[in-house]
Amino acid sequence: MIILITGGIKSGKSDSALSLAEKQCERKNCYFLATAVPSGTELKERIKNHKKKRKKIWKTIEEPENIDDVFRKIPSGSAVVVDCLTLWLGNIIIKYGVNKKGFNIAEKKLRKTVSLIKKKKIKAFFVTNEVGWGIIPANKISRVYADSIGILNQMIAKNADAVYLMVAGIKMRIK
Repeated sequence: MIILITGGIKSGKSDSALSLAEKQCERKNCYFLATAVPSGTELKERIKNHKKKRKKIWKTIEEPENIDDVFRKIPSGSAVVVDCLTLWLGNIIIKYGVNKKGFNIAEKKLRKTVSLIKKKKIKAFFVTNEVGWGIIPANKISRVYADSIGILNQMIAKNADAVYLMVAGIKMRIK
């Protein structure tokens, strides 16, 4: 099962993903896959606050790049919250470049992840951001990033059993 939760920054995506996932996980098989690389005081504070909100049932795995490897190791039938695809893509683009190579690596890893989720009957809850609702970015890096996350979000949405859009803390099912 794949669930995608999308929306703007601070729209309630992570809380919603945790709430949905808690209904699906058994206490021993609840995983929180954190993709953020804790850099800078502000981001470290955000991560700290996210951790405080999570119940004790969650086993946190920090992996900024190889989410497919994490899903290989997670037991079948588990519930996994991936928070978030936008930071994960940023990590890959920083490492491999803001070009076709970076995007291709991300796409390949995400396709492998989707395949593993289906094969192992994992309940996966992906958090992502809608970054393309504004004007077309002025610089190439931002355009490539916005285009790439848009395409990857579409790929997850097509494979998802449900898609939710978060707006001002309100969850709306769109698929």
